[in-house]
Amino acid sequence: MAKNYPPLLSVELPTVGLPQIPEPKIISQKGVLPQSFPSWVAKDTDREPPVIDFKSIQRAPTEQTWLMPCWVSDTEKPVLAEVSSMEGGDITAHENQWIFVSAEPQNIEIGQKYLIVKKYEQIKPGVWIYSIEGEAQMGAVVSPSNQSSADSKKATYRAMVTRAWSVITKDSELISSEDYTFNQQSDLENLNPVAGASIVGGSCHNKRRIFGEGEFIFIKTQQQGQMNVGDKVPIYRDELGRNDKTTAHNHTRLVGAAQVVKTSGGWATAFVLKSEEPIEVGDRTSAQSNLE
Repeated sequence: MAKNYPPLLSVELPTVGLPQIPEPKIISQKGVLPQSFPSWVAKDTDREPPVIDFKSIQRAPTEQTWLMPCWVSDTEKPVLAEVSSMEGGDITAHENQWIFVSAEPQNIEIGQKYLIVKKYEQIKPGVWIYSIEGEAQMGAVVSPSNQSSADSKKATYRAMVTRAWSVITKDSELISSEDYTFNQQSDLENLNPVAGASIVGGSCHNKRRIFGEGEFIFIKTQQQGQMNVGDKVPIYRDELGRNDKTTAHNHTRLVGAAQVVKTSGGWATAFVLKSEEPIEVGDRTSAQSNLE
């Protein structure tokens, strides 16, 4: 038997409105925007849209300038000063750092720039490899010399390292500044063979035997004046030097070319412009064998 339930009550729910955000009490006034303010941010500005005009600029052709990190010399350079320590007690120094150098006052000029070098290795007695660590400009005297004492003739100076190829180390030597840059020649034609000259080392070490493009080699000539700075010389592989059992040492083969960047007596430092294969110690600068 079905039950009769009482009718449901009709209830009217109140309308719930969104919260009202009050108006701000202080309204900021719009000021003048700076010209650097992007126009896409301030869309309602009256500034004109920027106009970008692209123009092509043709530069004059220039040669590529390289720094010479080392050279070979049979003449010992006069030592003008020595690096005694680094400011702050550091072990090494680099660019824009102060170093202390000791020198006799008559050898040093305040404000003058000097090369910081080390006599890295000896190829043979009396022939040194000078490795450039950097360049320094001489500053003020820190400790003056004592002329009355034979052991205290040297004064101590501060010097700023203006350029650095590698870290500056203690006991490095300062010599007169030389031209340590050269312009690489891109023309590989008109190579000048030099009879009797051969490669004895390179790249700042006397025990390296293999070199390639972009490296420095040391060349020994038979007499002074055979090579001049700027000369371009061919490099031929020395078959007999590479393999003493070969029977084909008379069949020379061109393997590269080098540009002479510095000379000293019967020695030359050259930059390898091109190498078809690894260049080795003993390779020569002419097709004629050194034994002929």
